[in-house]
Amino acid sequence: MKGASIGTRYRKAVVYYYTGTGNSYRVAAWMTGAARDEGVSAVLRPVEMAHPEEEVDAGEEMLLGLVMPTHGFTAPWAMLRFALRLPRRRGTHAVVVATRAGLKIGPVYTPGIEGTGTAVLALILALKRYGVRGAAGVDMPSNWLAVHPGLSPQAVTGILGRAEDRVADLMDHILSGCGGFGVGSCS
Repeated sequence: MKGASIGTRYRKAVVYYYTGTGNSYRVAAWMTGAARDEGVSAVLRPVEMAHPEEEVDAGEEMLLGLVMPTHGFTAPWAMLRFALRLPRRRGTHAVVVATRAGLKIGPVYTPGIEGTGTAVLALILALKRYGVRGAAGVDMPSNWLAVHPGLSPQAVTGILGRAEDRVADLMDHILSGCGGFGVGSCS
């Protein structure tokens, strides 16, 4: 985490991820590390090995994270199915992150498109009584090679650095008790 210790209200966190190329795993690992840095007992788990009935507690001292890539500009079916099968947890806080295809063209970083990915999952969680504290897209190196040539090592390094900073800012925001969907100061 970039900032000084912020103190957190969370006792426990579980970050579930679905990944194909490792981009979403990397973001989920950064999120889990940020929670652990703040003294939160945090677990990182792929959706295929998840046991949310036992792992996700009810209440505001629990933080649930869902991280997935965007497929066709929305959440992949595997993550939608997972979210639909999550237990209802009144008051449990949640954050949803979609990784998306970021590019660097010359000196310019171009954002990927998450479409409805985070919104659909946030809605499912809200209907299950989770307190959605944030939803964000994180640009990771694009692997959509049918659309563009492979990225240079320098471009990948730049995109990853920006992504890690974005995740650190998001987790600072969430772990400090701020809600909402923006990153910045609490109001």
